[in-house]
Amino acid sequence: MIHKVRFLFFFILSHSFLGNAQESFSSDAVQDSIAIQLALFAQEKIHLHTDRSMYVPGEKIWFKAYIVDALTHQSLAISRYVYIDLINSSDSLVHRVVVSADENRLFHGNILLSKAIPEGDYTLRAYTRHLENLGNDYFFMKPVYIGNLSRGNGGSRGNRGKDDFEVSFFPEGGNFPEGAISRVAFKALNRQGTSETIVGEVVDKEGNRIREVTTFFAGMGSFVFRPEAGNEYFLVCKNRSGQEKRFKLPPAKRTCTISAYNRNKRHFIQIIQTPDLPKQPFYLLVHCRGLVLHFEAYDQRKEFISFSSDQLPSGRYTSCFVR
Repeated sequence: MIHKVRFLFFFILSHSFLGNAQESFSSDAVQDSIAIQLALFAQEKIHLHTDRSMYVPGEKIWFKAYIVDALTHQSLAISRYVYIDLINSSDSLVHRVVVSADENRLFHGNILLSKAIPEGDYTLRAYTRHLENLGNDYFFMKPVYIGNLSRGNGGSRGNRGKDDFEVSFFPEGGNFPEGAISRVAFKALNRQGTSETIVGEVVDKEGNRIREVTTFFAGMGSFVFRPEAGNEYFLVCKNRSGQEKRFKLPPAKRTCTISAYNRNKRHFIQIIQTPDLPKQPFYLLVHCRGLVLHFEAYDQRKEFISFSSDQLPSGRYTSCFVR
C-alpha cells in the first residue's frame, strides 16, 4: 500500500548501540546489529481486506487478514489468532471476533451486524496478541460506514460531526527544541473520526499572535516557528461549522530533532537542536527493512546531508542519526 519513500528518524547514543569501541563503529557492524535484532525479535505486520467499505444493518462484513514478516513480507507463523474489533465513533467496542488460521495459514471470517446497530462511521481494528504488546500504532485500522446506503453519497453524512473536533500535533522528528525553528504537523478530526477543515492561529500564553494556521488536505497541515524557553503555545482555531476551540501545543525542550524535506528530486536531512547544547558527533544511518543503504559521519559544518532520489530504491526507509 505504500508507494512513496518514507523516512523515519531517531537519535541513538553510539555506545549503547554498538559498544564503546569506536573501531567497531562501521557499516558492517551496524548491519550485523540490525540482523541480530531482527533474528531475535521477528516483527509482524498485519493487513485486513474486506469485501467493501459500506454496509447495511443486518449484513455481514466479510474479511481476510494477512500476517507477514515486516522484514521479508513473507507469511509469518508466530501468532495463532487474529482479533478483529468493530469500534464506533465514540471509540467504544461494538463487536469482536477471533479467527484462527486455516490449513493455508489464512485468517478469514465475518462480523454479523445487528439489525439495530446505529447508523454512522465505524472503524475495523485488526491485531494479534504479539502486536497488542507493541501498542496501537502497530494495529491495522480501516474506516467503514454502516447505514442507509441510499444516503451514503453524502446526504445526511455530510451534516454530522460538525459540532466538535480535536487536533493532534506531531513535531517533526518527534521533538520540539527550544530556540530553534522547527516544523509541527497536525491533524484535525471530527467526533466521527473523519477529517475536519480548520483555520486559526498559533498564540503564546500572553495571547500574542505567532502565525496563521490552516489545513491543506484531509484535515492535515503544518507550520514552522521558533519556540522560546519558558513560554507556552496554543492553537486557537475554528472548524467548518464555526465552533472555536483552543489546543495546547507540546512543550518545547532542550533537545535535538531532525528535519527532512524533498526538493528537485533530492532528499535533504539536517539536525536541529537547542542552540546552546554542546556539539556531539553524529552518524547518519539509512536502512530499508534491515538492509543498510547508507552510513556516514555527519559533518556538522555542513547545513545538511542530501541524497538523490535515484540513490534510494522505492520503498519504506528508516534513517537514524547515531551519536
